[in-house]
Amino acid sequence: MLENTQVCPICNTTTNVEDLSDRDSYNVNCPRCGKYIITDGALTMFQRSQLVTKILSVSYWIRQHQSPKSKPSITIDRMRKILIPFISPKPKEQADILLLWIGSNVEKPDAETSVPLSSLLSVIGAVDEKGIQYVAYYLKDKGYIKHSGFSYSVQDGRRNPPVDLLRAQMTFKGWEKYELMKSSTGGKQTVSSRSIELKDHKFFTEEINIEIEDLIKRGESDRIEYKGSFCFNVNKYLMGNGTEEIDGTIALKGVMKTIVAFLNTNGGKIIVGIIEKRHLSKIHDDKLLELVEFGDYYLLGIEKETVKAGRDGFELKIRDMIQEHIAKDLIGLIKINFAEYCGKELCILSISMRVNVWYYLDGKFYVRDGNRTIELTGNDADNYKSRIPL
Repeated sequence: MLENTQVCPICNTTTNVEDLSDRDSYNVNCPRCGKYIITDGALTMFQRSQLVTKILSVSYWIRQHQSPKSKPSITIDRMRKILIPFISPKPKEQADILLLWIGSNVEKPDAETSVPLSSLLSVIGAVDEKGIQYVAYYLKDKGYIKHSGFSYSVQDGRRNPPVDLLRAQMTFKGWEKYELMKSSTGGKQTVSSRSIELKDHKFFTEEINIEIEDLIKRGESDRIEYKGSFCFNVNKYLMGNGTEEIDGTIALKGVMKTIVAFLNTNGGKIIVGIIEKRHLSKIHDDKLLELVEFGDYYLLGIEKETVKAGRDGFELKIRDMIQEHIAKDLIGLIKINFAEYCGKELCILSISMRVNVWYYLDGKFYVRDGNRTIELTGNDADNYKSRIPL
């Protein structure tokens, strides 16, 4: 039972909380977190959690799932997935989010917005108010906003604590940037560049839009495969001496084999950054905190492989290895996209089957057999190729 209905149960900001006693839930409209519903059980789990960044993690998640027509509902199962170490968006990403938010919350183009910094923390995923100032100055230096500085809010003739309000006005250049970002959402307004990139946690192919969560729930099949990494030695990092090792042979034994198998069968998708629990025997306790549990799987993400070269460098490495070890004529057959789910960065490879051609990995022939990849040699390979004519 919530004791204080005058503050947000997540961030302790002053607000009104409606007790939905018939549903064992609370309806909250918080200036910082936004509108949401939380069950009594989820709230108890939050209060008992020892996660240092739990306020940041939950508050940011709520903001990223805001919708004009609905509000997110947090159950025990949802709270369990949200309570992971908070990973703040990169500064450039925070800047995009803030610009989108300003553009979506002014009544006319030349209007000046004046908003408490505390209300923007969870909007852009900033750790503190200084982070918001840093991002605002960046937008000003780029010429996207006219920034009249940070002012004090006034109440009863007295100044509240300093650095309280952000006052800013969009420039013509800022509106051009805003419209460019908004157009990538198909005309839908949003306050999050992550939402632009993920389209509400969806990645797109030419054929069909599949929600990531639903894709993971499906499990591995003849057309879906999960890989813990591309070249990163997951076993050594999680269960060995903890070193961060990049090893190209891991890709050859994992992702690359599956690519060839999908090319030679019916196509499919490989999600890199997910690993089955059964493949991990004894994970070090400190490493376990870095993983997100999702049913029979752990979400590890690919951050260890993108930290230096970024997504572009990661994709380039994949394509270079494909050309070196498989073939150079695969343009258009392999699409590489990135998305984030539960705070983890994932890579999705969509592979299409090509008729009239068989593909090999360094001379070895692989196909898909149910939810596994197998090598065919000799008569087995010949029989397969004759049974499935080009």
